[in-house]
Amino acid sequence: MAHMLDLNNSMKYVLPVKLTDAAQTVVLVTPPAEKWVETLERDLPDLLPKLSTGDKDATEHCYALTAELLNFNRSGIRFTAENLKNTYNFNFFDVLVFLQAYMDFVSEIMNEKN
Repeated sequence: MAHMLDLNNSMKYVLPVKLTDAAQTVVLVTPPAEKWVETLERDLPDLLPKLSTGDKDATEHCYALTAELLNFNRSGIRFTAENLKNTYNFNFFDVLVFLQAYMDFVSEIMNEKN
């Protein structure tokens, strides 16, 4: 009899992220759906120059994007831009650090598949 292949236990492509809340919650973030890779590739180059000018819409877009990416997790935690700020004490520097780390994570996976 064949053994079950349980892909739920696969930890090959996981980015552990320790959040900045009092409990120091750890979230196991997974790669995004393919459409999100395209969104990142499209949006990030335009956002970065706007951020240096203090563009509030670009800042809010980065928080929303971070929340959406953090929602790709195995921990079952749901994120919004608001709870990142209020519950998890994310500041904008945390958002930028996360986005860079996440892009590195995705790039590493993409390079491995090629």
